[in-house]
Amino acid sequence: MITSKLLICAQGVIRNAEDNTISIFSIIESIQGAGFPLFMPKMDVLAFFERSTGDPPQHEVLFRLSIGVTELVATHVAIDFQDKLLNRSTLHIQGLAIPNPGTLKVETILNGTTLGTYEVLIAEIAPKVEAHQDLPG
Repeated sequence: MITSKLLICAQGVIRNAEDNTISIFSIIESIQGAGFPLFMPKMDVLAFFERSTGDPPQHEVLFRLSIGVTELVATHVAIDFQDKLLNRSTLHIQGLAIPNPGTLKVETILNGTTLGTYEVLIAEIAPKVEAHQDLPG
């Protein structure tokens, strides 16, 4: 049985090629915007999966991002455990348009079964306006 050990969103997920370690920076817990739709230039989704010894090594997992009933991203990712029991998969999203405030739900789904869920609160805030003046001389 495939299970999700971790599912998280961040502004950056990097794998060090020398020692095969993962670094996550700027974890996304909530997003505030003064107007909608709100454009996010970059978002990474990191998922850790584990399989049982008898499970086949290859699977196709659906990564889905949605707000309410509005689906923002839905893409199938080929997961290959090879001869290992653990797999780390990263989804790099370039350009995400968030249509309205609410809860951004990130899910990993295998054969109709949700493996993992991560939620990000999307809040609307009043625009911040500051006025300055300088006198010459």
